Amino acid sequence: MVRLRVRAERSHLNINDANLIDITNFNTKFSIPIMKQLDDGTWEPVTVLTFDPPTIEPPPPTGDFPVAKGLPVDITKGKILFNSNIPWGNGHERTITGHHEFDPDDPKTEVAAGGHGTPRKWYIDGKKHCKLSGGMSRVYNHNDHDGAIVILDTFIFDKSMSNRSYEWFSRHNEGGDKPNRTGGDQNHFALNERGAKHESYHASYHETVKDGPYPGGKKINEGDEVRIAIFGRKNGRNYQSKAFIDWDHDGNYTEVMSSNYMETENPEGADKQPLYWRFRVNGDAPKDIESWDCYFIQM
Repeated sequence: MVRLRVRAERSHLNINDANLIDITNFNTKFSIPIMKQLDDGTWEPVTVLTFDPPTIEPPPPTGDFPVAKGLPVDITKGKILFNSNIPWGNGHERTITGHHEFDPDDPKTEVAAGGHGTPRKWYIDGKKHCKLSGGMSRVYNHNDHDGAIVILDTFIFDKSMSNRSYEWFSRHNEGGDKPNRTGGDQNHFALNERGAKHESYHASYHETVKDGPYPGGKKINEGDEVRIAIFGRKNGRNYQSKAFIDWDHDGNYTEVMSSNYMETENPEGADKQPLYWRFRVNGDAPKDIESWDCYFIQM
């Protein structure tokens, strides 16, 4: 604690310690003039006490957060539920091919579906990268979430893939009645267009953003390294999402679409706890679609 003590004395008057003023949390500069009273009753300046607080740099974010500017939220205020650099960068090379087969080094993440045209295969190199093959193959990460989330991902757009898509606020694989099969929100990214859908339950889709060109005449080229970000918010039965791309690979993300959907077809499903999110490679024969730096963050 920083304390300011003021004391006044005269030969015929002794004033004990005055009130203590706590300036520990002051963050602005201030000054206190010190005066003395002369025998004729006038006051004469003696000195000025000045408090000029030091500039305190905020501590760096913890939790291995990447740089992501331009998003609606500060991701460093969130909680990382999945950071691919940990399970994919543990030095263990492995290949997963079974439907609903889990990563042996990550009990919350599985590969599923696929096999439409080419075999399903998920290869993890142990050096922070993975490659996903097989028509419509997808990787699910099981993490309870709700409210607001952010997805970050980097991938190479290979010509064998028609688009890469993401889904969150999902209970898609739980089975049973419709309320237990909520699909959630989806965004997809193609070479020359992007789009968004909502899946009330398995195979019941509602287009929320029609496939259309990227703003500003931007486009993705085959072989490009694509860095995407998705912000999703679920407020009861209302779903909102915004999608972004870091075109210059400098940590600055530009919005490429925004969607909004009110769930009326499966409202009971919207009331249930979302259990997982996923990414998917679309097309008949996606082959070795490489990705890395994949994050799922609960805000």
